[in-house]
Amino acid sequence: MKTKFNENEIFEIIKNIYPQATNVQKMNEGLVSQTYYFNNLDNSLVFQISTDKVGYEKENYVFKTFSKYISVKNIEKIDHYQDNIYYCVSKYIDAKRLHDFTTKEIKLKIKDIMDILEKMKNIEIDYNKGFGYFNSNGDAPYKTWKDFILAVIYDKKYKIYDNDIMKNGFLEKTLNEIQKYCTIEDEKSCLIHGDFGSYNVLSNNKTIYLIDWSLGLYGDPLYEIANILFWNEKCLSPLIKEINKKIITDDNIRLKIYIYMLRTGLEEINMNIMNNNTQNNVWLNNRIEDIIKNYWKKSTNYA
Repeated sequence: MKTKFNENEIFEIIKNIYPQATNVQKMNEGLVSQTYYFNNLDNSLVFQISTDKVGYEKENYVFKTFSKYISVKNIEKIDHYQDNIYYCVSKYIDAKRLHDFTTKEIKLKIKDIMDILEKMKNIEIDYNKGFGYFNSNGDAPYKTWKDFILAVIYDKKYKIYDNDIMKNGFLEKTLNEIQKYCTIEDEKSCLIHGDFGSYNVLSNNKTIYLIDWSLGLYGDPLYEIANILFWNEKCLSPLIKEINKKIITDDNIRLKIYIYMLRTGLEEINMNIMNNNTQNNVWLNNRIEDIIKNYWKKSTNYA
């Protein structure tokens, strides 16, 4: 849950932690954390506060474990503030989000972005770490990748079955598609960001940074690609065009992408239900139906 401290309260919290803090400024925020920039002596830092302790700890795990392969947030401190509220302090990244780039600028970054996706594909994860969304210790709950994919059907923790948006055959239709085409064998397990969108990818003249690892998971690298294609962000259209050209090269890959996109949509619907925030579920429903109608069966020999 996002906290609702006013700017004076945020300033006081930061000053209590860093008495020499100056130049406190509000930054663009995501859906979870209140986010502020500040200086402490010669250091430029970012302060975030929310109830998302696990999200902060996952980001710290990624920094400690994978920062030698990819550029991520450098976490300085995570601590409890009060009740169920936690804060995270990280080093400021002098870069801007892809969302703020022009189409021309993004085109110039395509090679760098594709290189990052390739680097993540090559970060192999030991099968003993499990599959699916990892926790703050880097452990994931499912024994196989197929178990994770089919969890939306069999795992009772999913609450999608009782929601109104799931009626009129929508859920059954989607789950049947996943079951019908899910012929996944043991897959290579790699690091997946899980929300590789324009707000979580930062760039400057030298480096691509990945922030917000709250949805980080282990599994098939094509799941990352499917997530990008599912959300189909207009500002990332040059990247999507390159993905379709360079990565989705045969029907077997396309089939996996199809299954993964359907699962991505159901996962998002489930998270919205769990967070009592279902206003976006109509769009998600329509997006899944569009994928079933247009992405797979009109373009392959499997239909």
